Amino acid sequence: MRIKDFVDSISMEHSTFGSGPVTALSGVLGAALFSMCINRAVLRTDNLELTGSLERLGQKVRMLKELLLQTADEEKQVLKDLENALDMANKTKEEKVQRYHILAGVHKRTVSLSLGTAETCCGLLRLIPELQVEDDQHSSFNIGVAAVTIRGGFDGAILNTKRRVKNAEDEDFRRNAYQKIQLLNNKMNDFYSKINPLEKTGTPEELNSLKI
Repeated sequence: MRIKDFVDSISMEHSTFGSGPVTALSGVLGAALFSMCINRAVLRTDNLELTGSLERLGQKVRMLKELLLQTADEEKQVLKDLENALDMANKTKEEKVQRYHILAGVHKRTVSLSLGTAETCCGLLRLIPELQVEDDQHSSFNIGVAAVTIRGGFDGAILNTKRRVKNAEDEDFRRNAYQKIQLLNNKMNDFYSKINPLEKTGTPEELNSLKI
């Protein structure tokens, strides 16, 4: 599928995509750019020990990227499950009870998925400082963009979780979800402050000196 076709499929009124898959895919795009920087670093070094370290880092990033892709697919499926549950018969007492329990389960799954996206994005951002690219301006800028893109996926996932958790009637479940949101927010803010990508984009002179 071309990028335009993919974007158009998201834009459709009855798209199977929602904010859940989009936030996961934001993290995927950031992870892909992160992987590109790692691969570039591997090509630029003759140090076998460093190469091994970079390859292990690349493997961790690929695993997290695959996890986000899987979550994006699961987000699409849970959206269909939610629509099906809402369309269930709701007249008799038995029908109401059955519909209630199925909806409760689906709502919990939506919360768990968005929390999973946030946690995976957090894990990706934690790995970024392991890649030292100070001697490569292009990778320095690209890794900054990767960090911002991953952060976007994280923030979207947290926003989704806050919205979704309101539909969960299990008070213990909601309490645990809010606690996890707070924990993940604290971790992300800590990791992001150490990277601080928006303050490492270079001066205008440095940008103009880049040779593409």
